[in-house]
Amino acid sequence: MDDEANEVFYEGNDHTVFSGSHELLEEMEYYNLADERSDEFWEFYEANEEEISAAEKELITDWFISCWNKASDNDINLPVYLNFHDDIESFDLNEDKWIDSEEKWSN
Repeated sequence: MDDEANEVFYEGNDHTVFSGSHELLEEMEYYNLADERSDEFWEFYEANEEEISAAEKELITDWFISCWNKASDNDINLPVYLNFHDDIESFDLNEDKWIDSEEKWSN
């Protein structure tokens, strides 16, 4: 991403250079909820949304960091962040800490 939060793509021919997006989970297993249980599900979800969202964020973040650490040789000299769409904070993978998402554009 550039300093205006636009995705930047590599236009060259060097196939060892990765730039852009990569779909991590190409196939997802979906479960259908019976129509008669829909109201019950959404009532539960809305009543517990903060806890559910926090647990989801922690689970995905821990998984991603684990994969990053296994794949990385920690020799990347560029800033690298993990963030969730429209979230106010980003995880700085080089510093191993959460930062305000606006901070990554001020460097």
